[in-house]
Amino acid sequence: MSHEQQSSVQRLIVRTESPLPSVLVQETVTITREDALVAVGSLIDTMRDFRRIKDLSTQLKETLTEPMVIVLPPDMKMWLNVWAAFFGFDDIKRWLEGATEDKRQHSWIQVGENPLLWSSRGPTAILDEMRQVMNVEGVDEAARRRKMHLLIDQMQVYIP
Repeated sequence: MSHEQQSSVQRLIVRTESPLPSVLVQETVTITREDALVAVGSLIDTMRDFRRIKDLSTQLKETLTEPMVIVLPPDMKMWLNVWAAFFGFDDIKRWLEGATEDKRQHSWIQVGENPLLWSSRGPTAILDEMRQVMNVEGVDEAARRRKMHLLIDQMQVYIP
């Protein structure tokens, strides 16, 4: 292999390093009042006994989400407003300010990545490229290892 061919192969291997491709997927997510009550209803009810409020505040803060606040009953929202003001939870106060309607259900679109849906490069293509990388002569071993690690990472999505 000539020096020009080696240089070309080495550049090719280094240039193909890129993050694992994926597809953005949109999913409509819905929460109901019943879902929210299952998640935080008993916790809020227990905290209404003010002797337990400090003990359980951290747990409620970690569990509560904005969609839950939107669908909680008005009496729980009023109690949460007092609780959030007392403990200085400004984010929850903002959620409550936006949750003035008495909604029993709330839906929103959630966008996430799904690398398994990217179909133009399957495991066979990745294995073929691995073979090519292993069989190219005169390539810097550090570059070969980096490329192989990237290809192995790309294969991980196909292995349960």
